[in-house]
Amino acid sequence: MKALITTFFLILFTSISFASSVLNLTINGGNSFIVNLNGRDYQTASTIRFSNLHAGRHTISVLQQNHNYSSTIFNGFVDINSGEELFATIRNGQLFVNDQPGFNQNLNSGFHSSVGMNRAVFSQLKRETAGAFDSKRRKLIVDYTLRYGISSFQAKQLLTQFSFDSGRLETAKQITNRVVDRENYWTVGETFSFRSNKQTFLDYLNSNVPAQTENCIPRPNPYGNNNYNYSPLGMNQNAFQILQRSIQDEGFDSNKKKQIIAVVKQGRISAQQMTTLLKEFSFDSNRLATAKSVIPYISDRENYWIAGETFSFSSNKNNFLKALE
Repeated sequence: MKALITTFFLILFTSISFASSVLNLTINGGNSFIVNLNGRDYQTASTIRFSNLHAGRHTISVLQQNHNYSSTIFNGFVDINSGEELFATIRNGQLFVNDQPGFNQNLNSGFHSSVGMNRAVFSQLKRETAGAFDSKRRKLIVDYTLRYGISSFQAKQLLTQFSFDSGRLETAKQITNRVVDRENYWTVGETFSFRSNKQTFLDYLNSNVPAQTENCIPRPNPYGNNNYNYSPLGMNQNAFQILQRSIQDEGFDSNKKKQIIAVVKQGRISAQQMTTLLKEFSFDSNRLATAKSVIPYISDRENYWIAGETFSFSSNKNNFLKALE
């Protein structure tokens, strides 16, 4: 009898510990979509329910179908706890969970979830930092971040409060390892008043690449390199547009290269997106060096040959295509 009771509780504990999760996804702005969840396509009108999901990170991309063309309206991920049921909505290119906006991230408001701080905690922190000196702001932000984590979207809002770039830079560097969506963290570079500080921040990110996310079963990379947040579609389109504008604002190819490499090392970029950025370079030599440097981070390397069309000289094009072999 004792053995039977022990077996019962063991089975009960196992079922609780490894309970499957559920994602209910609603998509606004159309009536025909293809949802790619963890590499598998699903056709839906506007609402779809995914059950029996494992706990951890799940990649999501959504393709909207129209009569004459199709377009990607979302590309990101969601983190789900064991036995959890999430209700999420995609609208205006962003994923909402519990009606909170994000950039390219899950928005569950739980402790140490990928949203960082929940709404109440973040609002409290903003109130406390609003009228403080930079030194006090830094201490508050670091203390809260160590306890709750922080998203790139939240960090960007807080860093804009600083009066001086020096405090902004030190704070941004200090909280880097607590940012829950590191693939988006480069966007806080836009908060710096001086370009030199932005470059210093990007150099810091470049030397602090995140390790593989824990408790996450990543989508396999056909090229054998399972880097952080692999996606076959590259960057979220909203994030890419921000990056493109930032590259266009850079006057020197060297700065463009630094920023691109810092960004793609945090996540990934598609062949088409990278080709678009390479067109912003002034000199073929810099274009070639950058194009070759990011090869390991291209999400669809089978298409990356199209970047060869950006070169002015055939010798550079051939050099690039040889590097792809």
